[in-house]
Amino acid sequence: MLLLKGALRLEQQHLLQETFSELPGQRHQALKREELEKLINEAIHIQIECLKELLQYEIQITFDILDLKLQKKTLNLNAPIPPLVPIAGQSGQDEALQLSKTNKRKKAKAKK
Repeated sequence: MLLLKGALRLEQQHLLQETFSELPGQRHQALKREELEKLINEAIHIQIECLKELLQYEIQITFDILDLKLQKKTLNLNAPIPPLVPIAGQSGQDEALQLSKTNKRKKAKAKK
């Protein structure tokens, strides 16, 4: 980003030098009002163009960042759900539950 700003600043300085070098040979004399207004308008136009390029670049970077964030969210939403890994002691718990149910059935039959 700083490199772009530096390049735009150099371009702006070059364009302004070009504009002012095209002045008639009256460097030491006073400029007429119309000539001065023209020079100021050209200088402002050059600065606006450089700022416009910088703004377009920053907008493009912002859109790229937002696009990457959207892609990341999309990938996170579409990611497959990992299979549930059985807990090491879960099979022992299942067996204990089945034994408990079996014992209850036996007791229920014995009461009849």
